[in-house]
Amino acid sequence: MTTKSTSSTLSTSPSLPLSPNSPTLFNNTLDITDDDWIEQEVKEIDIELIDRNDVIKVFPGERFPTDGEVVRGSSYVDESLITGESVPVLRGVGSTVYGSTINQKGLIYIRVTSLGDETALSQIVKLIEMAQMNKAPIQAYADLVAGVFTPTVLCLSLITYLIWYLLAFYHVVPNSWLTEAGYGNEPLLFALLFAISVVVISCPCALGLATPTAIMVGTSVGALNGVLIKGGPPFEVAHRVNTLIFDKTGTLTVGKPILTDELIVADPSQLKQLGATPTEQKDYMLRLAALAEQGSEHPLASAVVNAAKSRNLTLPDSSRADFSIHTGGVKCSFPDGTCILVGNRSHMEVNNIVLGPLIDSSMWDLEIQGKTAVCVAFNSMIIGVLGIADIIKPEAHSTIKSLKSMGIDLWMVTGDNRTTASAIGDELEIPQDRIIAGALPSDKVQKVIALQESGKCVAMIGDGINDSPAISQADLGIAIGAGTHIAIDAADMVIVRSNLHDVVAALDLAKLVFSRIKW
Repeated sequence: MTTKSTSSTLSTSPSLPLSPNSPTLFNNTLDITDDDWIEQEVKEIDIELIDRNDVIKVFPGERFPTDGEVVRGSSYVDESLITGESVPVLRGVGSTVYGSTINQKGLIYIRVTSLGDETALSQIVKLIEMAQMNKAPIQAYADLVAGVFTPTVLCLSLITYLIWYLLAFYHVVPNSWLTEAGYGNEPLLFALLFAISVVVISCPCALGLATPTAIMVGTSVGALNGVLIKGGPPFEVAHRVNTLIFDKTGTLTVGKPILTDELIVADPSQLKQLGATPTEQKDYMLRLAALAEQGSEHPLASAVVNAAKSRNLTLPDSSRADFSIHTGGVKCSFPDGTCILVGNRSHMEVNNIVLGPLIDSSMWDLEIQGKTAVCVAFNSMIIGVLGIADIIKPEAHSTIKSLKSMGIDLWMVTGDNRTTASAIGDELEIPQDRIIAGALPSDKVQKVIALQESGKCVAMIGDGINDSPAISQADLGIAIGAGTHIAIDAADMVIVRSNLHDVVAALDLAKLVFSRIKW
């Protein structure tokens, strides 16, 4: 079966996570969409025995064995392997899920739609391989010239030898020439002197020594400044780069959600009755949110808990608390009836909490900035709204400005949604027509190819497996040092310190090295 070949392909790389070896097969002859269904005939099978249209039961924390469509249940799925986005996305009935992505909390049943080489992950691997095979070596032209130049010089040397040998042998040239040269009456040695002279004079020794020396010094200087350059070809390409494509998550941004906003919407008098003074209101809200979120492994929950820890906030005793994690949020209940809710709009509505115009407006203001808005409620009263986002790296603004001053056309291609991508683009002053959102790995490759076909010399910088095909396809591939091994292997340059300023330094260094080689 084709699944076997894919598993073998993926297992050759330690950087690619494998699907579970023994997925749980559900009897696909039953109608599991029926509310009155009874689960039966469930068994574990080898991944090689999965067939199209089989129904697979995927437990929380497991990887999806292959691509499929959700037929029962819902859960947040970590799709960072495919899209590069760190925040899990909600997948319910009718949604498509991808093999090797992670089911986080809910129990899900999927119907298999793709196997083996048809899966999204296999397609990414295939795109990388195709890009690497089709990417012609930069030194091909030099090799072509050398292939013609060397035989030509040797032929000229041989012709020179024959001419001077015949001239000396038949005494067309005076014998005194041979004597003065120290060869007496030996026309063979006399002619050999001219043949060797042709070879020596024709040999580009200066170029032959200058090129490897400049490359060696350039790679050494790059390494000292946190840029690993894989040989000479990247230098030859980098000085011609006029278009650069950025991935967003983990490249322009830090790559993980961080608490950015805390908006209090409750009446101050009500908060005072709860023991929160005006100066302590935000700490009070954050303490409640962190208490409820400490039982969740969701990245947004981690952002809230980490923010509370950074302020050294002491959380109330949770030993008697009952934590429950739902789609869209969490609920923390105590024996005395006290209840803390943290989550999105739908989570509040499910728990019979009505959002007023002020709260809805506050959430919308955060969302149009590309942030995730999370409500915090205590005993059916909404305390406030938290804004969580993957923030832009501190050096991103100055890097974008420097690259623009170098005349480089900048693009941002991301798997994230349009709202978030536009907000990041506006902050970094990247034009909206230079932003592509919701892009899959194949879309990124197609964008690189389209720019190349328009005559651009394209560099691609990213950090994830989903960026690897585009990094391989680009004229110059640049990987962030903190990224995946697959991206690093596919790249021509690696920014070890993950500092975007080093991208500018690498391009400047390449121009300097190439100018030394050329002149």
